[in-house]
Amino acid sequence: MQQGYNKVILLGRLSRAPELRRTPRGTAVCTFSLTVPGELQTSGGEKAEDLFIAVVVFGSLAEHCHATLRLDAPVLIEGSLVQRRWQGVGGISQSKYEIVAQTVRLME
Repeated sequence: MQQGYNKVILLGRLSRAPELRRTPRGTAVCTFSLTVPGELQTSGGEKAEDLFIAVVVFGSLAEHCHATLRLDAPVLIEGSLVQRRWQGVGGISQSKYEIVAQTVRLME
């Protein structure tokens, strides 16, 4: 059996304000985007592009994130990387990677 470990820790700034919605069962779901600066220099001497990462938070932490986080706020995210898959228009398979956060810390 292969073992794995899926933990992501990111420090960045909110590039999209938090949005709150609820599942049909009433669970709070907060989504936002995090911008993580690219490396200062690549091996070729160029600056790497910034990363824009989708973050999803559930439950009471989702409500807290929606109430306290603002656009451009510096945050530390701890969570796991997940891949969502779905059938798009015309039955084309699509996917998206995102972070499901277990910890969100405002770094002001």
